[in-house]
Amino acid sequence: MSYIVIASVLIVSTVGERARKLRAQYALQAQGLRMRLEMRVNRIPVALRKMTIGELLDKHSEGSLVRKEKTVSPVKTASRLPPPRSSPVKLAPISSTQDRAPRGIKRARYA
Repeated sequence: MSYIVIASVLIVSTVGERARKLRAQYALQAQGLRMRLEMRVNRIPVALRKMTIGELLDKHSEGSLVRKEKTVSPVKTASRLPPPRSSPVKLAPISSTQDRAPRGIKRARYA
């Protein structure tokens, strides 16, 4: 009977230890997630963060109308292209395997 009590105490203590470790791991993961979320939110400027969705929508709808009126598609011309290189880069000739010295013999792992 005493062996059963000791075994049940050991099982309860190991389960308690595992639960404690899992809670600690969960707390660390939650803290890391909170920190990453806060860093991501802090990338947004405060003025933009405090705007309502309606204000943001109005601002961008007005901006898109102004942009459409002012935007003219640029035509690419030869004068805008960079001048050609005077001397092209010369590459070394590709050597065949016959020109090279023979490679070493592969070592056997277990000799």
